[in-house]
Amino acid sequence: MAVTGGWIELGESPEQPASREVVEETRLGLDELRFVGLTNNKFSDQDQFISINFESKCSNPEQTHNREPGRCKQWIWMQGQELQNNLYLPLQLLKDTDYQPF
Repeated sequence: MAVTGGWIELGESPEQPASREVVEETRLGLDELRFVGLTNNKFSDQDQFISINFESKCSNPEQTHNREPGRCKQWIWMQGQELQNNLYLPLQLLKDTDYQPF
């Protein structure tokens, strides 16, 4: 289980790629984007990334579309408390904090 993600391009605020990546990967629009935390993601001795996590309301939830089928099997809607196992490391680390909806 993972969420959308991508890189911050030169000159962008953290919010800009958050919105852009969601649109690129799902065609969903975001409203009221809100910062919820950082995670320090150490995948191996050579790979470590910082994730900037946001939550938002979705302006068009009925229009979900998987634009990266080679990387993602499907997009589904879930409540935070439904997320149990097999989470992508940044999502697991966010779940391990006091952030709700988990």
